[in-house]
Amino acid sequence: NFSNVISSRYLHMQSTRRSFTSFLVLRLSEGSDLTLDSSAKVLFLGLHESNYESFRSKCVDTESVCVVRNWAEQYPSMQRTFSYDGLKAACAEEIAETNRYRSQANSHAQLKEGKRVVLGQFIDQLQRGVQIQDMVFDESVPSLCLPILKNYTVPFMAVNDYIHAAITGNCNWFSPADCETLLERQFKSRIPFTDHPSLFLQAKGTRCGSHIDAYESHFLQILHVGKKEWRIEYGPNVETVVLEQSDLIFVPAG
Repeated sequence: NFSNVISSRYLHMQSTRRSFTSFLVLRLSEGSDLTLDSSAKVLFLGLHESNYESFRSKCVDTESVCVVRNWAEQYPSMQRTFSYDGLKAACAEEIAETNRYRSQANSHAQLKEGKRVVLGQFIDQLQRGVQIQDMVFDESVPSLCLPILKNYTVPFMAVNDYIHAAITGNCNWFSPADCETLLERQFKSRIPFTDHPSLFLQAKGTRCGSHIDAYESHFLQILHVGKKEWRIEYGPNVETVVLEQSDLIFVPAG
């Protein structure tokens, strides 16, 4: 049994060496499944091992799933901001889209569009333990509730975002211009993840289907509240990983 959870997720586009090109994604979710290749394995790291050199050699270069225990405890302000009460204080009146898992759905993560919800009311239901099947799934934080990003801390392994910076220039979350539209006009195509981080809010027992994220992207997620179960599938093997509050998980591309 897992409680409602709040977690933050970071996506990384894959370059030649799958280097860290960070595009943030904020996630509040109960469960997530990804399919990996047969060489995948799960490593657990302590905070003393969560430096760039150690993380790169143990996790990125070996293409291993890695969990850093208690990572977010270093940032109490971020933890408070992305708690249920923190989100309600800043974003209670905002309107969010929802999705629902359908086992027979032939769509990404087997999700179907649900109804729109008032964020504060939705969170109240989660706090009361209401078994809501609809989920706030992959909702853009800059579009939904921009001010909360002022208390968001980017993990050390995602800071050197040179490729993204070269593409986006002076555009950022707090730019007065519509950066996403300007970039699409400039490059004549969609630039992925300019509207991230994204927000996921899910009740106990909800889930999404097995899937692989787009653009061969690496994945970083921080759990802020509750517990979260991952099923990592690689070849015929399935490994279950349970994240505790303040843990960080890295899932390599593929």
